[in-house]
Amino acid sequence: MSSSISVTGSNDYLNNYFLPEHHPSSRTYSPEQYDVALVQEYARNLKDLHALGTRRFALIGLGLIGCVPHEISIHGKNGSICVDEENRAALIFNDKHKPVVGRFNKELPDAKFIFISSAVVSLRDSQDFNTSKLLGISEVAVCCKVGPNGQCIPNEKPCKNKNLHVFFDAFHPTEMTNQLSARSAYNAPIPTLAPNG
Repeated sequence: MSSSISVTGSNDYLNNYFLPEHHPSSRTYSPEQYDVALVQEYARNLKDLHALGTRRFALIGLGLIGCVPHEISIHGKNGSICVDEENRAALIFNDKHKPVVGRFNKELPDAKFIFISSAVVSLRDSQDFNTSKLLGISEVAVCCKVGPNGQCIPNEKPCKNKNLHVFFDAFHPTEMTNQLSARSAYNAPIPTLAPNG
């Protein structure tokens, strides 16, 4: 029996929907319509994985993508900590994503689907980042020097202690952040997992 941990959506927003200068998605769809289209495509992909033999699925919700450093630098306003429009889109996506779990648990009784809320949401939820400080992460800033594309500049030395940073480059969380997300998911109470949608 094979298992699948599936995270989807962040690149669909950050590298597509919220880049209207390169992609027409935001002119074609409202955020709600785009969420519906993404979830429908995602559901088709999950059914394909099931047809190939996968029987255990962990679907991980989106974090607050509007709090990603690159998005703040590009779309932030008046020194905002996060981009509200992008966070709203992520939360709408998660709300539409959860019922897929309940539906597939009924339609595909030989498989098990769970939804896991992203711990990065709670990590970045506080305006003053007290949560991250309590967890031992003292720097919200990125660990490496980044170029205009938000990725690390080649041959530049990263920070000395990655464990003190939430993000490695302007997009990707550090290993410590991912470990916190994994521990939070593993130890989460059943309602957070929303196994029945």
